[in-house]
Amino acid sequence: MVKIGIDLDGVLSNNVGQIIIEAKRLFNIDITPKQITEFALENCTPLTTDQVIQMFNDSTVFKDMIPIEGAIEATRKLLHAKTDYFNYIYHVDVVTDRPLQFYELTNEWLLKNGFHWNGTYLVKAKDKPLFVKDKGIEIFIEDRYETAIKLAEVCKTVYLFDRTYNQGELPENVIRINNWNEILERLNV
Repeated sequence: MVKIGIDLDGVLSNNVGQIIIEAKRLFNIDITPKQITEFALENCTPLTTDQVIQMFNDSTVFKDMIPIEGAIEATRKLLHAKTDYFNYIYHVDVVTDRPLQFYELTNEWLLKNGFHWNGTYLVKAKDKPLFVKDKGIEIFIEDRYETAIKLAEVCKTVYLFDRTYNQGELPENVIRINNWNEILERLNV
């Protein structure tokens, strides 16, 4: 069985869309998707560091995100993929960098939206490579450039969702993808 790790925000959920909504709701600040060119929102948008912290400490940002197109069906296909020789090919864990107080909310969001997965882990981005290595995760699906580069050191393959905020050169085992169908095709699911 191949273990797959999947980040949540920006991979399973449309975090950019929700950030735009929350910036307007909380601070009356208009942001466009093209402005989000870095993971650190305070460096590329009118949001201050304190506003970014406030936004991500408000459960609304995580509770109201909408799923990325194709993500729900992709997790179902991955989790239930079989061959003639193996009952199930993939073990799917959601490994995301969120505050620990949002563990239950994260699981509720995944369930409410119909995702299919084995386990949920809230792990700081800087700690993901060690966690992934310890769990034996071979394939990881990510949207943060720096995290993808570090995961490439411990994973066989890292799929990096192509976003305005994650541009740069990549190691050979980090593959840019545009959507969930590309991942399913590469994994023959």
